Amino acid sequence: MIEFKYRPDVDGLRAVAVSMVLLFHAGLGFPGGYVGVDVFFVISGFLITGLILKEQEADTFKLSNFWVRRIRRIIPASTAMVLAVLVAGGFLLIPGDFEDLGKSMISQQLMLSNVYFWRNTGYFAGPGDLKPLLHTWSLAVEEQFYLVYPFLLVFLRRWPKWLMGAVLAAISVVSFAISQWGVNHHPDAAFFLLPTRAWELLVGGLIWFAPPPNSLKDWHLELLSWLAIAGILLSGWLFTASTPFPGATALLPCGSAALLIYTNSRRQTVVGRFLAMPPIVFIGLLSYSLYLWHWPILAFCRYRSEESIGIAGGTAAIAVSFVFAYLSWRFIETPFRTRTVLKTRLGLVSAAISVAFMLLVASTVVIWTEGLPVRFRKETQRIFATMEQVEFRHEVPVADVLSDKLPRFGATDRIPRILVWGDSHAMALVPVLDEICRQHGLAGVMATHGGTLPLVKFPNNREWAASEDFADAVIGYIVRNKIEFVVLAGYWHRDANNRLFVPCVRQTVDTLLSKGISVIVVRDVADQQQSPPKAILNAMRKGTDLGKLGVSLQEHYELQANADATLISLAHERVLVLNPAPYLTDAEGRCRIILDGDCLYWESNHITMAGARRLTPMFEQAFGELGLRMDDDTAKTVEEPGQ
Repeated sequence: MIEFKYRPDVDGLRAVAVSMVLLFHAGLGFPGGYVGVDVFFVISGFLITGLILKEQEADTFKLSNFWVRRIRRIIPASTAMVLAVLVAGGFLLIPGDFEDLGKSMISQQLMLSNVYFWRNTGYFAGPGDLKPLLHTWSLAVEEQFYLVYPFLLVFLRRWPKWLMGAVLAAISVVSFAISQWGVNHHPDAAFFLLPTRAWELLVGGLIWFAPPPNSLKDWHLELLSWLAIAGILLSGWLFTASTPFPGATALLPCGSAALLIYTNSRRQTVVGRFLAMPPIVFIGLLSYSLYLWHWPILAFCRYRSEESIGIAGGTAAIAVSFVFAYLSWRFIETPFRTRTVLKTRLGLVSAAISVAFMLLVASTVVIWTEGLPVRFRKETQRIFATMEQVEFRHEVPVADVLSDKLPRFGATDRIPRILVWGDSHAMALVPVLDEICRQHGLAGVMATHGGTLPLVKFPNNREWAASEDFADAVIGYIVRNKIEFVVLAGYWHRDANNRLFVPCVRQTVDTLLSKGISVIVVRDVADQQQSPPKAILNAMRKGTDLGKLGVSLQEHYELQANADATLISLAHERVLVLNPAPYLTDAEGRCRIILDGDCLYWESNHITMAGARRLTPMFEQAFGELGLRMDDDTAKTVEEPGQ
């Protein structure tokens, strides 16, 4: 087994990892810089395993001591960051976003951030850029690992080293297999959760069970070190947000990090000596605090910026992050780690529990008050109160479509006659369809998935989109369940320039018509080109009229021209093409963010519940034209099992 000692090159590797993450998050290069987190996982697994094995050999290992060290290492700096985010959020965030921050704070304190963000957002999705605590998902993965892993090593302590290593290797293989399966079937879960990430930490731990590289010649070690650092950097340079990850693609950064640590365990190679240079090691020492502080700084900058923060803004945010990181490392991390603050175990644990309790109480207050709207004036509070996201947000997997388990709306005791098919823009329409269907005794189902246009044979090339067989599965559902009316809606203009857009639109509608189905195609709402929270807060800061926010109809039609031309051409006696824009427009011909005191958009291109309700006349008229009303022949109830 290799010798346990301080490795300055490992701190240097931390510097590489955190630099890649910072550059990626700030939009300054390295589109795959998120792999820096995976390098951190490997380093963490290496250090934690080595420390436990060393103490086990000396017969000094205690679980309580291990966790106290983890508390000293992790909790003080992260608590300071969360407190700062809470205070900043009170000044900068609108009520809905402040309420979301409160929820994420609770998950962070309970070491469940990864679960929370898996269920509520996506790492690469745009709105995630504005979540100040999104980055704590990786800390939660490590914390969960630290809770379980020591028990495993204690259990395996009496086993021969080779067998101990074999067990850890087997577990890592199982975790890797789950990770690869998850990437193909449940990509969000695979990204965020411990079972699909554990193998990365175990790869670092397995280094201790490999024979020392004594048999390798110096030039072998040099070559392997260069290949290892190249693998890490190439991962950051070549991977993108659309790269399937983690799974097999994570082998390159993780394997490279483990190889670099291993090849420098006997002596420092040229790469190792470079990583061990004092300036690089210093960045490595700051890496934890850098990781903690950079993301909320970037998130708040993006939240308040009227446009993209750009290269200059990203660079400035990173510079500020270094200042906060140094202060955090110097006055929080170091004193706690060296036991110059809260020297006793009782004092440390008591303080940790007390602060966690206070943060949980503060978070609960923020959530209970729905984001402390009293921070704003009465009229502004009303606007924010109407900034509700739609209630019917369903990311339907292909498996549910194939097994006829689609979410329902309307008169749910009736047999569904209507199917809404599309992406998040289609989800936004369901509240008004639900109300209309309830009034008329109609039932409907949703085949919706974010980033996925309702088109057959169309490549929805987004990491959060449904798989390519989603459309075929929906067509199959429509035929099996004798659906009569299909509503197609989506973020059309984003893909209107794709050469496959026009033929796929036509093929989709022709396929539905050939099966005797009537089609309602909904053109898109105006794309406001700015975040409503940003626009409202900036208008308040400047003292401008909130009622003037919004794009003109002309601007909207110019942006949507290509998509609209294709959709309008579909008009047919059994194809209605609806235009929602006029229903969200004022007398001056401007598509407003705020109209008659209601906020119509919660995100630049997603309407709120209030916005959806304004489309009631449009759908009422469409239903009338298609004769979509309940009659004796269709007023059948869904039979319960056994009837």
